[in-house]
Amino acid sequence: MTTSALPEQLPPVLDLPTAARLLGIGRTAAYQLVKQDQWPTPVIRIGLFGSVARGTSTADSDVDLLIVWPDDLSHAPWWTTARVEFT
Repeated sequence: MTTSALPEQLPPVLDLPTAARLLGIGRTAAYQLVKQDQWPTPVIRIGLFGSVARGTSTADSDVDLLIVWPDDLSHAPWWTTARVEFT
């Protein structure tokens, strides 16, 4: 994705470094703004834990994710389209 992408070309969710680049903000400054709760858009936090995070996963391991999003996004219309499917 280039920094010249039009808003309608963007996916519903971006990682912070990509969003920062699109806004012309440095990576470190972006993380500081999030930490200070001053980032200009809602932030969804995703954490990986379990055997995959520890580097001890096997072919039979599942992927353990913790996803935290702001209360005001829990009923957002895009949420139903932002699905992750594992096959």
